Amino acid sequence: MKIALTEIDGKSWTGGITYLKNFSGTIKSKLNEKITLCLISKSGNENDKIKNDFNDIINLKKTKWSKFLQIFSYEINKIIKKHSIDVLFETTEFLGFFCKKKIVSWLPDFQHKYYPEYFNFINYCKREISYLIKISFRNRILVSSNNAKEDCVKFYKIDPKKIFVVPFSIDLEPSKYMNKKAYLEKKYNITKDFFYIPNQFWQHKNHKLVFDFLDKVLEKKEIYEKLPEFIFTGLPLDNRNKKFSRIILNKMNSRKYSTKIKYLGLVPLEDVYTLNANCLALINPSLFEGWSTTVEEAKSLGTKMILSNIKLHLEQATEAIFFNPKKIESFENVILNFIKDKNNVKDYRNLIQIQEYTELRKAEYAQAIYKAFNFTN
Repeated sequence: MKIALTEIDGKSWTGGITYLKNFSGTIKSKLNEKITLCLISKSGNENDKIKNDFNDIINLKKTKWSKFLQIFSYEINKIIKKHSIDVLFETTEFLGFFCKKKIVSWLPDFQHKYYPEYFNFINYCKREISYLIKISFRNRILVSSNNAKEDCVKFYKIDPKKIFVVPFSIDLEPSKYMNKKAYLEKKYNITKDFFYIPNQFWQHKNHKLVFDFLDKVLEKKEIYEKLPEFIFTGLPLDNRNKKFSRIILNKMNSRKYSTKIKYLGLVPLEDVYTLNANCLALINPSLFEGWSTTVEEAKSLGTKMILSNIKLHLEQATEAIFFNPKKIESFENVILNFIKDKNNVKDYRNLIQIQEYTELRKAEYAQAIYKAFNFTN
């Protein structure tokens, strides 16, 4: 089976790029004998981080008529014929209405339905129209969680048999990133125990909760001084609300939090894994997720997790510690209890168990991919 997939639009969406990398990496390592994978590139850039996971990279030609011809699937059908494509995977790039092959279309999440205030009118309409087109005209819809499948049925009345749940896993080798505190000290001057918050600065990621917590605990100096550092990474940009990103960045740079907050900027993916593998716990205070990449990374590295109690997190990481992301008291109790409990702080990572668990999840991911894209069943 030869699958061609489109690039993830938007360089600012780092989670989308990671999704593409793990999708292609899993096929290469687990389904190499069954699936040939091609990338259709509109940009013409062969990203070094992912190009080795594809059998071929096909450049989609740009002309002044590209947008018009795209509606009629003109260039895509030429590619299908020339490269003998069996199935198309439509990520974020629209493939038109007249493709000559089956299409599996990905819907990342339904955030715009729950938090429309985070989208301006034009962006909301573009997203909604895109979803309606995919749901109405595509052969299969791919989502990352049962929670997202429920939302798809709830909001669009789609036949559940058309929806395939494919929870992705992370394609990494845990041993490469564990026990690297000396590396982190040398490169980032990290000398203390730390919590890790790797989310980029989207408003729904709820970074503000951490600062509200620190403001509250500041009044209790003894407790405040005993807190570990909170280390943030990620792109400081929310295209939907640039003002919000600046507010969070200003808080991170405030002298008030200088002993407890460290912002490292956008770091290489290898360092994201290293930070995740060596922190006390991953914190994700997000108000909404489709399938959290950072949580999946933590699961693959045996990292403890402190997560908001949204439906997706409860489905994705049953072993985590949960809090209400809309109540500062809930977050405060969880953090302070975590620090007091020495069993939580002590590192019990068992490399062999982590590797076996990671390989099992990758195998399950591969099976789900094959089921979703195999139209001969």
